[in-house]
Amino acid sequence: MITKVKKYMKKHHMVHAGDKVVVGLSGGADSVCLLFLLQRLREEMGFSLEAVHINHKLREEADSEAEFVKELCGKWEIPCKVAEVDVKEYAASRHLCIEEAARALRYQVFEEYEGAKIALAHHENDQAETVLFHLFRGSGIRGLTGMRPVRDCYIRPLLCVNKEEILEFIKENHLKFVTDASNFDTTYARNKIRQDLLPVAEKEICEGSVAHIAHSAELVREAVDFLDEKLKEEYKLIVQKHNCEYYIEKEKWKDLHPYLKSAIVYETLAQACGKRRDLSNAHVESVLRLLKGQSGKQIILPYGLTAAVDQYGLHIGKESLKEEISIEEFPLSLQGETEIKELREGSLLRKIIRCRIFPYKKEASIPNKTYTKWFDYDKINNCPIVRTRHSGDYFYYSDAHRKKLKDYFVNEKVPVGMRNRILVIADGNHIIWIPGYRISAFYKVTEETKQVLEVTIFGGEKE
Repeated sequence: MITKVKKYMKKHHMVHAGDKVVVGLSGGADSVCLLFLLQRLREEMGFSLEAVHINHKLREEADSEAEFVKELCGKWEIPCKVAEVDVKEYAASRHLCIEEAARALRYQVFEEYEGAKIALAHHENDQAETVLFHLFRGSGIRGLTGMRPVRDCYIRPLLCVNKEEILEFIKENHLKFVTDASNFDTTYARNKIRQDLLPVAEKEICEGSVAHIAHSAELVREAVDFLDEKLKEEYKLIVQKHNCEYYIEKEKWKDLHPYLKSAIVYETLAQACGKRRDLSNAHVESVLRLLKGQSGKQIILPYGLTAAVDQYGLHIGKESLKEEISIEEFPLSLQGETEIKELREGSLLRKIIRCRIFPYKKEASIPNKTYTKWFDYDKINNCPIVRTRHSGDYFYYSDAHRKKLKDYFVNEKVPVGMRNRILVIADGNHIIWIPGYRISAFYKVTEETKQVLEVTIFGGEKE
């Protein structure tokens, strides 16, 4: 079994020489087995080993289990920390069930070990249990991937072995462990799957069911990884972002596979609200229906998001598509800072525009940054103004090609609802710079430039 686990760890690049590995040690058979295996492998694989035990203070035996763990680690000369957490208080204050609260607190403790690998004792049976649990809850294709062997700093070296192998290994090596009676309480859904469903599957449906489910999870995980790479490619092509607003173009969208359509909507919603929890398939479906519907329609989504459709595509953000942005016109301070405040849904969005003028040196390297640009100062006729678009605005697309700002927005498929929100820096009706998009070729720095106006935009924070 040691050889099998070592091979699995190497296959998934779980540890490297010089790593610190911290075992989440409950004192049960699985975690004791894991600790024993890793202390046998630490010298050969070149990592250091520690343990952490989390006392949830939920059962009478909790303190005695903590003592058992400390004695075990002392015997094997492994540094061990015992962390006490108040699960009941945490659950009550955040309206969580005990299981959710305990899990959240465990991961808070693990996060204290910055830079370490956290080894968890989940095995093949746990994987099968997780896949079935997700399947029953309707978690979708990602739920069928189960637990990953490596996720961020968390590693699971025992996913390649089942519970029977662990118990046999424990017996062969005369290892002692404690038993958590709550693991047998079938009022918990996971325990019911573990105690009732999986044994029936093994004995009455198909021998090796646990291994088959775990293997299927691995195959699904590989397929999902492939799909995620495809999703990243398509997302970059189809979804535009301006400030905190997202836009999905209909023209590029229409020929996508249905899976990618749903995945892109979900990813856009997740990016827009900054979290994935409480985003469901129902929200994705409502947005998909909106995309097929009449221009001008909009819906309200979780976390204050609004989705609205126009003739070109779908807008997703924390504002109504129909809402106008309130902003005054500001002359730039050409040797200092200009503060800009945009009123959005009652909140002020604050930006700082910093300018400086300096002599141009021919060997100077022009910065290639999105929000820092250089301009030929001597070509600017008026004091540059920060504002939104006006009728008659134009810029030079190239040295000889003049283009209306309105036509540029249409060609670039900038959503109608976003055009009046985009700030520009203007010299009269001549647009010097559309931040986030491009500058006018007329003002670019050339060999004939004598003075440079450098403009840098910072911010976007709400007050």
